Amino acid sequence: MTQLSAFLQEVRPQLPSATLMAVLRAARKTVRGFCRATKAYEMDFTDADYTLDSDALVATFTLPTDTEVYVPLFVKHDGAEVRLSGPKDQNIHTQGRQSCYVVPPASLQFATAVTGELTGKLLLIPTFDAAEIPTSMFERHYEVLVEGILANLFLMHGTTWFDPKLAELHMSLYGQGIEIAADEVAGRNAYQSSTTAYGGL
Repeated sequence: MTQLSAFLQEVRPQLPSATLMAVLRAARKTVRGFCRATKAYEMDFTDADYTLDSDALVATFTLPTDTEVYVPLFVKHDGAEVRLSGPKDQNIHTQGRQSCYVVPPASLQFATAVTGELTGKLLLIPTFDAAEIPTSMFERHYEVLVEGILANLFLMHGTTWFDPKLAELHMSLYGQGIEIAADEVAGRNAYQSSTTAYGGL
């Protein structure tokens, strides 16, 4: 894991008046948005990665430091696909098909008791008070994240560095970086799916 404060080395030369707290706030906002938009922070799980409550309705996951579950990308219960729902329709249980939804920060609530193995993939995001992110994300997407952090800093009203024009410039570069990263993640997942289904070339 890498501390979010490591972004200071790139931000400070461009915005020397920005405080550490402002940079960290902008970094958290940027990385959370980046993860939601690109699905770059994924976690595959098996039965070794969660515990069930006494009613076998809530699975709580062991997550990396400073992270929470944003949404399950897919879940299987004994090999059968689980329907991803919301709290308002948690009682929907059609033709024996299991359903679930996220209970922040690290749990999934199921419609009926879990009686077999759960497997799947979760999309994670940093928590609102995160101090660090995965080193792999920091290194792979460093330039894109810096653009997002600068954009969010320049959008901070009431600061001496507030500058909508510079914010727009950096947000444009950040948006381009998000598109590239999202395509990269989608391509990687498609490749993994094909090799799993067909055993590779």
